[in-house]
Amino acid sequence: MSFIIKEATLEDLPTILTLISQSTNERRLSIETAVPLLKQMKSYPDYKLFIITEEKRIIGTFSLLIMDNLAHQGTPSGIIDNLVLDVKRNQQGIRQAVMDFAIQHCRDRKCYKLTLSNDELITEELSDFEHHGKCFVVDFESKARKDRKNTLFISIITSLKIREATEEDLPEILNLYAQPDMDDGNILSPQQAIDLYKKMRSYPNYKIFVSLSEGAVVGTFALLIAPDLIHDGKCLAIIEDVMVSPKTQGKGIGKFMMNFAMHTCDDLGCYKMALSSNLKRETAHNFYKSLGFDQIGASFLIKPRPELKVESVPAKM
Repeated sequence: MSFIIKEATLEDLPTILTLISQSTNERRLSIETAVPLLKQMKSYPDYKLFIITEEKRIIGTFSLLIMDNLAHQGTPSGIIDNLVLDVKRNQQGIRQAVMDFAIQHCRDRKCYKLTLSNDELITEELSDFEHHGKCFVVDFESKARKDRKNTLFISIITSLKIREATEEDLPEILNLYAQPDMDDGNILSPQQAIDLYKKMRSYPNYKIFVSLSEGAVVGTFALLIAPDLIHDGKCLAIIEDVMVSPKTQGKGIGKFMMNFAMHTCDDLGCYKMALSSNLKRETAHNFYKSLGFDQIGASFLIKPRPELKVESVPAKM
């Protein structure tokens, strides 16, 4: 069984939309709505909608987003989402083909991790990869979430503020990333951080935020919002690099930042917000669950394949 995976084009949209409506409970988007959304996806540096074909017939689709990060020494991360397969097909082999493709794509982009925002793609073959963390998701469309909307944490710390980070904040942000439980304290150089920060600002909707207490930076997180063809065209939100100063942990700063992010995403009409958290950070896992996140999916480290060492043997004379 041979599958071909390639980037979707505008000409593929009618078939993709039909597949989505037939394989899910989602309302079928109109072409007039879907075309601008696909164009928006293409405006991100590396956010692509792919199709899976067999004998020239589209039997599945998924999205793969590669996003740059200031943390993790500037190595990007990948997230695969919205896998939709023909319900009439044996899906196990297709899922494995999708994972092989996504892992290779992440290797080519030198990603440090690949996040799966649902459990469907976690296969036995992934045992070859080091389990990096757990994926936590807030589903803004669930009834339980809507019932809790008005009971979210409201900060009573009047000195705490959140704003978008500027280039001048980078030294403070790097200091937060230098904590031992974030990449063993390894961080970018100041100039590397400036260059990457400017690249991240070229994304259509990718921002780094800082939390300030009495004017000092005490926390940070990154928030990327990306368009989507499923879920009635609502956006996907991704949180990365959540860090709080060790001196101020336990004072509600992390909760304040996540509450801000959830309200922002909800106000923008996102259908869900996802993040991955390192397996070692069990306290953070309980923290996210207390805020209403559900643990769905996982993240895996992407390591480059070892290079073959070839010894030269002198030719016999």
